Amino acid sequence: MSEKVDTPVYAQIALDLAAKIAAGELSEGEKISGRSGLAGLYRVSPETIRRAIQLLEDIDIVRTRAGSGIFIASREQALVYVERHRTMKGFREIRDEITQLIQQKDEIESRIKSLIVQLE
Repeated sequence: MSEKVDTPVYAQIALDLAAKIAAGELSEGEKISGRSGLAGLYRVSPETIRRAIQLLEDIDIVRTRAGSGIFIASREQALVYVERHRTMKGFREIRDEITQLIQQKDEIESRIKSLIVQLE
């Protein structure tokens, strides 16, 4: 679960759970640990887990049943979610590299201008 700091913890946890579902570590219909158990596992507050589970529920990866727990609803949706995240991560990495290269280009141009001034 090593994602950029700007990604909220609950979203990192949701992605981690979705990845486990997509990988088949958790099966459709399977009941997973409750909020308290997940909070202990991820070392976060139950509220953070609630938000992660709500995100997964909103995109039909899990279902919560009052008094019964959290159940895996769709491996297919988990696969889609994980793949979408990978694609977006790839775009962010490319954008960051372009930004870095532009910065380096600007530094090189500035250095060239400085050397030209010294020659005059």
